[in-house]
Amino acid sequence: MISVNHFVDQNLLDMIERLHDTLINNAYSISIAESCTGGFLSSCFTSRSGSSAYFKGSMVVYSDEAKIAFLDIDEKDIKNHGVASKNIVELMAKNIQKKFNTHFGLATTGYVDGISKLHKDPKKEIENYAWISLATDKFVYSKRLVLVEDRLNNIAVVSLALLELLRKEII
Repeated sequence: MISVNHFVDQNLLDMIERLHDTLINNAYSISIAESCTGGFLSSCFTSRSGSSAYFKGSMVVYSDEAKIAFLDIDEKDIKNHGVASKNIVELMAKNIQKKFNTHFGLATTGYVDGISKLHKDPKKEIENYAWISLATDKFVYSKRLVLVEDRLNNIAVVSLALLELLRKEII
């Protein structure tokens, strides 16, 4: 049975509520590029009536190919830095912000369940971690998170951390 605690987590709901009102009241706009969160963060915003006032769009760019094709990430950057890296998440945040012409571009990338089929040994565990980033016209901020929960709850943890970055910037 799948846990749905992350969908009703009061911290997440409270954060969305505060951000929703602040984004509308200040006429801010956001766009999101999601990899490891797979659209969860976007659905958090669009779950609120009136979110179209600030939510201009998002892309789920789960694969390297999607990041290259839709966010203009150079394949060499992915090979040189790794897809779950500070460099890539910052490019994702900057490029989504530019594509949608928003005040804030948000992005996520990482490994949320610790098992990667990208390795030759499919049973090899890797560290659960994610990078989050917030971009504006003036700066880009990023943060690395170490994750310790199951896949679904790690997705919620990553989303809440990025919401917190946005909150610090606008409230």
